Amino acid sequence: QYGAEYRKWLSFSVKIIDEDNLGSGTIVYADKDVVYVQTCGHIWGGKTKSVSNQEMNKIKEKCRVVVYYDKNGKLLEPKVYDADVLYYNNLGGPGAGHDVGLLKFIPDRVFDYCPIASANYFIGENYALHSTGCDGGSETAHYRVRVIQTPNANLPHVITTQNSPRPGRSGGGLFTENYLVGVCWGTSIKDGTGNGYFTPLQTIRNYNQLNGFGWLNDVDQD
Repeated sequence: QYGAEYRKWLSFSVKIIDEDNLGSGTIVYADKDVVYVQTCGHIWGGKTKSVSNQEMNKIKEKCRVVVYYDKNGKLLEPKVYDADVLYYNNLGGPGAGHDVGLLKFIPDRVFDYCPIASANYFIGENYALHSTGCDGGSETAHYRVRVIQTPNANLPHVITTQNSPRPGRSGGGLFTENYLVGVCWGTSIKDGTGNGYFTPLQTIRNYNQLNGFGWLNDVDQD
C-alpha cells in the first residue's frame, strides 16, 4: 500500500543497504542535525557491535540509508545518505529475540519520525497493526498485519498474520497509530502468505539503553 492515507507510516520508513545486504528501518528521531534509524541486527550477520564488545565497537562501520519521503511529502527521486552503524545485535541467531540495531546519518532536510512506545505499552493478540519495509528491496510500502502471539518465555517475539514479510522487510517497523512497537526480523514463508516475526518493544528499549541510547526510548513527537 502506497496511498496518501498511508503516508504517516511511509514517511519515516527507509531502505538500508550494507554492501550486498538489503534491509529496512524506521526513523525514530530526527532534527536538523541528526537522524536515528532503528533496524534489525542480522543485516550484519552473526556479529555483535556494542559498547560491551570493545573490539567491534572500535570499528567504524558505514552503510547507506535510502529515504523516499521528507517532512513535505514524497521525494521526486529517492535520496541516499551515508550512515554510521552505531550498534547491532543478533545474539543466539534467528528466533532468539535479540535482533535489533541502530544507525544515524546527517540530514540536509527535515524528516518525520516515529517515537518508540513506552515500556508499559500493551500489545495484545488480535491487535491490528501496521508494518512497513522494502520487500524484495523495492520502495518502502505499508502492510496491514494482525497480532496472533505476544512475547513469552518460550517465544520472545511478536508473531503476526496477514501480509507477512518477504526478504528485504527485515528491520522494518511494526507500529500502532502513533508508536514503534517492534522490528521485523523474519517470516515463516517468504512469499508473504505466512507469519511475520518481530523483535518486541522491550528488547528494542533494552538494547538502546545498554548501548548508550536510552534517551531515544523517551522521545515523543512535537
